[in-house]
Amino acid sequence: MKNIITIALETGMRRGEILSIKPENVTEDYIYLPDSKNGFPRKVPLTKVAKLAIKVSILPFPVSPNAVRLCWNRMIK
Repeated sequence: MKNIITIALETGMRRGEILSIKPENVTEDYIYLPDSKNGFPRKVPLTKVAKLAIKVSILPFPVSPNAVRLCWNRMIK
């Protein structure tokens, strides 16, 4: 969960975009999203912190969007 939150804060990506990151879409400088909310592909630049979070993560993240939401709600309580 920590890496998901870090990537969200560092990139501004949405939950569904983060959970759908595939290793082949990650480059040294950006994440390529072939399908975004507006229907067009986009490149999301990566900060050093985001690169580190992605490097230590298992991609795609092995959690469902609902599990992330439930965990987030528990954490903010």
